[in-house]
Amino acid sequence: MLPPAVATPWLVILGLVWVVALSAVEPGSATASSVPPFSLDIQGTWHVITAASGNTDLAEIDPGKRGSPVTIASDRLTWPDPGDPTKPWLVASCVRSAPPADPVAWGKQWGGARPVANELDSTVSGSLCPVAGAVLAARWHLTDHGVLIALVQVAVQTGIRNGNFSAASKNDVLLILQREPLPAASAPDPAIDGQRVVGTWAVLAELDDANSGRTRPGGRVAFTADRVSKTVVNSKAKPSFSGAWTLKPAIGAHGVIDLVFEQSEGRCPSLYAFFGPDLLVIVWPESGWPRNQPEDQREPPKKFWSDGDRNMWILRRLAPAPSQP
Repeated sequence: MLPPAVATPWLVILGLVWVVALSAVEPGSATASSVPPFSLDIQGTWHVITAASGNTDLAEIDPGKRGSPVTIASDRLTWPDPGDPTKPWLVASCVRSAPPADPVAWGKQWGGARPVANELDSTVSGSLCPVAGAVLAARWHLTDHGVLIALVQVAVQTGIRNGNFSAASKNDVLLILQREPLPAASAPDPAIDGQRVVGTWAVLAELDDANSGRTRPGGRVAFTADRVSKTVVNSKAKPSFSGAWTLKPAIGAHGVIDLVFEQSEGRCPSLYAFFGPDLLVIVWPESGWPRNQPEDQREPPKKFWSDGDRNMWILRRLAPAPSQP
């Protein structure tokens, strides 16, 4: 046994080692109770770029949801209804989840995905939740372009999903958020938009079959005067491709852009919308046409969201927009 004069410093050192070890526990572990569900860097106010559930864009069905604020505290996500402050659309009170005993078995319900660093148990309420007080899953990640993607389960799921950041199921709400307020969509004008499209754009999010799980990192889309190309740096993302593009007369509130993917789908008549000069959303179909239909007879999608036939790009310009005459 060490003398008291020697033992005391050693006890202090061991205690410090134990404190350091606890502070290094990975988020989401059962012993990381001191780590808040939402880290300090994502707390505060965000704004909805898109919000989707059940292969539908909630922000397209209800335009009041587009650009609306979402507030995040250390343990709570709140999506208020600006029209009725007493009845929020969604409130998720969260704690960090313990890691699953069998990640592979756990992942089967999420389309084969593995747990992410920020897995949460969420007690949900709000008008989007059939049963207030249900304890369900939630998770979030911050993309390489500073966009927050959060999924909150709002009802019990009986079948499997196609991913852990997917809006294919009506029992999940997928929020894609940015810090800055979202400008209102501008009316499509092919004469002006043909100039606005040109440039290099960062892929903030890419939804394929309503699944945004491939957006990390997201790659780039570059438009020249008559060509478009997509480059990727994530091996799990949809592959790179290139082709021609042209603008067509608008349909309702959305512009129409013909994208020709020479390596794959061929001509894809698509929809687009500008939210300010530097945020561009494109919905392009990769299927849904009658078999063997000639490409020149394909029509643009009627719905401005991602589902089993349509993909969505959310793009941010990498350089300031050119001045307009």
